[in-house]
Amino acid sequence: MRPLIVTSDLHLSADASAATVHALTQLIRGNPGHELILAGDVFNLSWEAPGSSALEAVLSVLSAYPELGRALREHLSAGAPLTFVAGNHDAGIMAAKLREALLQKLELSSESTLEIAPWFVRRGSVHVEHGHFYDPDNAPAHPLAEWTPETEPLGIAITRRFVRPSGAYHFSHAHDTTPLAGIAKAFRMYGARTPLIIAQWFQVASRLCAETRQQDRFDLEISAGKAALSKFSELVLLDPEVLLTLLESGAVPTHRNFRKTFMRLYFDRVLASGGLLLSTAAYVAWKSRAAGLMSLLAGMYLIQSVQRTGNRYEDLPVERLRAAAQRVRELTGAKAVIFGHTHRVDEVPDADSVAVPVASGHNDFQRSVRQLDACGHRDRAAVQRMDAIRMDVPRQVRRAADPGNQDQVFRRDTGLGRGHLDGLENAEVPATRTPVRIYNAFITMNR
Repeated sequence: MRPLIVTSDLHLSADASAATVHALTQLIRGNPGHELILAGDVFNLSWEAPGSSALEAVLSVLSAYPELGRALREHLSAGAPLTFVAGNHDAGIMAAKLREALLQKLELSSESTLEIAPWFVRRGSVHVEHGHFYDPDNAPAHPLAEWTPETEPLGIAITRRFVRPSGAYHFSHAHDTTPLAGIAKAFRMYGARTPLIIAQWFQVASRLCAETRQQDRFDLEISAGKAALSKFSELVLLDPEVLLTLLESGAVPTHRNFRKTFMRLYFDRVLASGGLLLSTAAYVAWKSRAAGLMSLLAGMYLIQSVQRTGNRYEDLPVERLRAAAQRVRELTGAKAVIFGHTHRVDEVPDADSVAVPVASGHNDFQRSVRQLDACGHRDRAAVQRMDAIRMDVPRQVRRAADPGNQDQVFRRDTGLGRGHLDGLENAEVPATRTPVRIYNAFITMNR
């Protein structure tokens, strides 16, 4: 069985990814013969201007970092598979001519084992998907169709139309920011530029709300997705009815509904805050009972809104992806479901996972990983070997008493680069079998 490596959310661009590219290159060359799945948001295509060429943006990354191109060429030339899965920030890789252009850039033939997948891929009983399909702010109208600047999800539209043009880079991936926290952060980061940035935000946000009224803009995208369903079913070896059920499990895109977009962008709280300020000023100036009543109602609305929903995005994608993973397992029989997208760790092991003792006080952690294949999975009794997922020399992890197990214990310190590959330093294990939270920059398993 060929070993499988999955990584995602690298957000590569031609001008700001040197450390990440170096780490990815080392990962590829350090694991010859492995199948490499780049599971979405590998390229930061949402950073490009609306309507710009995704193909040119991807090729520009390879031109800017020739060592990455060489590593990919060596990988594919050796017959090892390479698969790109589309994410919300690089959905443009689904463009029809992109595979051909990539192979030409890498000086490889069309027979090379390069695959570009629009939704998810299956490797035996392993299901790999980016996960944005289950996030309302980033879900497409259909996961098998390429979107356009007019139909791109809310989160991507905000990145492309506001974050990049305004230079408010600190709000990239800050979907969980509330209005008050966002304004305070803007003044800290941008000082005198803040009023202009706020004005740009309201201009973009108002336009996004207005665009929700144009429902016919999604017709071509939905039709294209439906037409591709049968072929995709054959590719992933799943019944079309199963795929239809999975489609129903996806999130309803926020940008297809005016009320959801209006509330998601906190326009209700903005209007209530404005009403509170104006009515309070009017009451102070003229002692108007109507103004006082309006001020009271606006204040009450703000209080109950914050108490009831607070942050309208916080932990939502994590919760939805957790539920989606369970749904995928139930519908498809997958033994392992791997998502990216959230930039956060959320591992849900099987109930029959086996903990491997680690000596108290050692600055390492433990994890049980089962061998997976197309026929099912088998648990082993003890540890056979130790594998490190780190670019430098790891400290020793003590073996279990019985070395007959084919499971693996990973000591992972994900300091592989800057940006989205930065992780937490591994915490000290104070006692045997104490769980430790980690950041999954890379996952490797046998299938």
